[in-house]
Amino acid sequence: MNLQYGDLLRIGEVKASGDGMEVSGYISTYGNVDAVGDVVMPGAFDAALAGDRKLRLLLGHDQRMVLGLAQELKSDERGVWGRFAISRTQLGQDTHTLLKDGALDSFSIGYIPTLVEFDDVGHRLLKQIDLLEASVVAVPANDRAVVTGVKALDTDVPLDRLMAQIARNLESGAAEAEALAARRAADERKLSDAHVQAIKSLKDAAEAAAQRLANLVDEPAPSGGMALRLELARRRLIAAGVLEHTT
Repeated sequence: MNLQYGDLLRIGEVKASGDGMEVSGYISTYGNVDAVGDVVMPGAFDAALAGDRKLRLLLGHDQRMVLGLAQELKSDERGVWGRFAISRTQLGQDTHTLLKDGALDSFSIGYIPTLVEFDDVGHRLLKQIDLLEASVVAVPANDRAVVTGVKALDTDVPLDRLMAQIARNLESGAAEAEALAARRAADERKLSDAHVQAIKSLKDAAEAAAQRLANLVDEPAPSGGMALRLELARRRLIAAGVLEHTT
């Protein structure tokens, strides 16, 4: 069977600590129908959790972008909860900043279903799963599972690093949309209207941001004008809830 991916599970809380970088929360939930009509059944992860395989934390399901390792995994009545250490690499530090800022706000898993049944309405019941990896991802889809904590030292991010982080985040979002489209195509299904609208919203936001950045680069403002443009942009981001207001 081919590698498949779970729904995206939203982040709930971000913390700061001097003990290192760490993220935790539910990486899968039981009993609810996900965006592609699958239902993970209680006990589906029991065999995987009983093994000794190291579960790695990736960025956007990209095996070239390893963030760290699982420190704790457990199954309860809700789903599978995990605690992951984020390595202090440049990628780890950049990703943690995006988690802390809410730009990356979800978990997803990479897995192979090994025991599947179908119910009377066609939902695929995943009764046994080979869990291969967990990822931090960008686009939320399943609001029943959340990341409950993110820990690390607070650091200021220079503009060049911030722009690189945002670019990687946008690439991750596009990759997630492509992966979802490929999974549904393999099942001879199209993207849902909600999927199409979410992708269109990301596309429109990216195009609008690209035009504003082009204005800054291609049409430099007169002396004093750049500061005004940046301040107006900052206020728009605060109004949109992307940035927090600081005094």
